[in-house]
Amino acid sequence: MTQRTAERLLWKLAALAGAAAVLSIALAVAMPLELPAGDVAAQSASAGPVIHSQADDLPSLEQLAKVWSLNLGHDIAATAPPPTASDAAPLTAPPDLHVIGTIIEPGHSAAMLIGPEGKTLFLHIGDNIQGTTITAIAMDSVTATVDGKPVVFKVEKPAPPPPNPKQAIITTPGDQ
Repeated sequence: MTQRTAERLLWKLAALAGAAAVLSIALAVAMPLELPAGDVAAQSASAGPVIHSQADDLPSLEQLAKVWSLNLGHDIAATAPPPTASDAAPLTAPPDLHVIGTIIEPGHSAAMLIGPEGKTLFLHIGDNIQGTTITAIAMDSVTATVDGKPVVFKVEKPAPPPPNPKQAIITTPGDQ
């Protein structure tokens, strides 16, 4: 069998399958299957399980309490509780740190900060810089301890770059 003959045979089979599909749909529309309405229990048993959506089937609050009290491992990244008003003012000023980003991964989250000297630092939970210990890293903040008091550093949006005066719009007399 040559390649051309094989291709023709496959195209003919595809056309035959398409025609059979169109014919079966036309027959289903023209002659719908009508079931007797007498024995509903026998029909539902043969059709498989029936799902009821009545208000009586809803679980009680006690049953739901079992589900929402499960520990689903949401504390993947170590997080500290938000500081209270009495904890917000440490005795000494926190160092001049600016959080520019965080990397959250189970077991080794990191925070990207700009330190007091303007250097970019990558710190992990437990790292210490100028008497400040990193205690938690979250998606939008870093919590540190200064003199035993928690301090939250929020991720800062970078400032837009200053306009470049060298970029001028060059037009030719024909463009105006």
